[in-house]
Amino acid sequence: MKKFKTFTFKKKLQIYSLFICIPIIAVALIFKILLNGPIQQQMVESHSKSVSNQFNYLNQQVTQLENYVYNLSYSLNSNKSVAEVDRYTEFTDINEISNQLFLLETNSLIIENSEMIIFSEDPYIITSGGTISISDISAYDQFILHKTNREWRKQNNQILLLQDVSVQSQVDVVLVVQLNTEQLLSILSAANSNDSFSALTIDGIQIGDSQIPKKIKQKVFDAKNSKGQIEYEGNQYNYLSLIYPHLNQTWKYYSVVSISSIFEPLATVSSLLLLTSLICIAITFLLTQIYSRWYYKPIRELMEQVFKEEDWSHVNEFQYLKNKWDTLTEEQHSLKANSKNNKERIFTSFINQIIQGRYSYYTDSELLAKANNLGLKFHSNSQFLLINFQLTDSINTNEKAVGKEKNLSNFLINNIISDISSKFFNTALIVFNQNNFVTVFISLENTDQEIENDFFE
Repeated sequence: MKKFKTFTFKKKLQIYSLFICIPIIAVALIFKILLNGPIQQQMVESHSKSVSNQFNYLNQQVTQLENYVYNLSYSLNSNKSVAEVDRYTEFTDINEISNQLFLLETNSLIIENSEMIIFSEDPYIITSGGTISISDISAYDQFILHKTNREWRKQNNQILLLQDVSVQSQVDVVLVVQLNTEQLLSILSAANSNDSFSALTIDGIQIGDSQIPKKIKQKVFDAKNSKGQIEYEGNQYNYLSLIYPHLNQTWKYYSVVSISSIFEPLATVSSLLLLTSLICIAITFLLTQIYSRWYYKPIRELMEQVFKEEDWSHVNEFQYLKNKWDTLTEEQHSLKANSKNNKERIFTSFINQIIQGRYSYYTDSELLAKANNLGLKFHSNSQFLLINFQLTDSINTNEKAVGKEKNLSNFLINNIISDISSKFFNTALIVFNQNNFVTVFISLENTDQEIENDFFE
């Protein structure tokens, strides 16, 4: 701190300019720390919540489809069993079933198609567009339900919902709803961003093609926790898995996303902020340097003009000026004191010359003019007095040394009378001082009568 005080003003301005940049650097660093800490964690949690909501939405679609198909199986048999409908004569009933299948297909985006298989003596299929004859019914025997009246099946990378519609009929009737696997997986992927993966497994069997790298898949599928973070090829990934039961089967949705991709929007802002901060720091530093030179210029010119021959470039200018000012002030006081003493000597000499008659050939007006030129403020109505003081003995008989030491006594009486007379009169001069005898010259104005009385009292 002491060393800082000795720096030049120019150097201090440059240091202050650096201090101005510190808050900008601090804000940028704090923001960077927050981005890599709490903000990043918050964004990861927010993304996980968004993915979870997307999974819940998809699960609701599947659940609603199960309920819709279950209710449809009973509504189609409300008036007449589907198995008893004659495909050749009862066109109204066939058309009604086709319309119901069309409504089913348009009810949800995840449905690819639907069809109803009638395993009668003349087997056929009812679709949303009409009926289709079956030449080889054995190819469809796999769709007959034996243990349950409905179930989910995985076949050739497809997801099928089978619903028994026979309703105690001797003829098996099965409603088959095929899900749109691509649409299903696209809904899963919609919750993710770039450099992310999603997957669906039913009872541990993966559905659809997945681009999840094998190492990531192995870590995520074998993970004990439903969410967490894993590392792959130097990148951090956040994973989330949710389990939903459907008709005694376990559906499990997976989402794996790179943390950097979640953080990408703010990472861009962070880099932009850091770059902006650096630019602001550079501009601020440059402007402060320019300003310091401009602000310092008058001081430098002043110092060069005042102290031409002196080397002041390595010291504090203001402290140097203060020291010089103190020196000049002391010299000024000394000169003022000398000037006052010299004036008093000149005034005393002039008055003595008048008393001695050396200006007897001067008129009164000429004497007043000469006195005014010397600095004595005399007027035509001024009155002048000569007052004599003489010390005849010492004040105390026990201090006779004062009376015997003439130089000391002369000095004392001279100072005492000078101080007293200067308090009462504007012009009071000691014109003679010798052997304890002092003569005082006093100038009086008409208004000084009371002062004169006070002085003599």
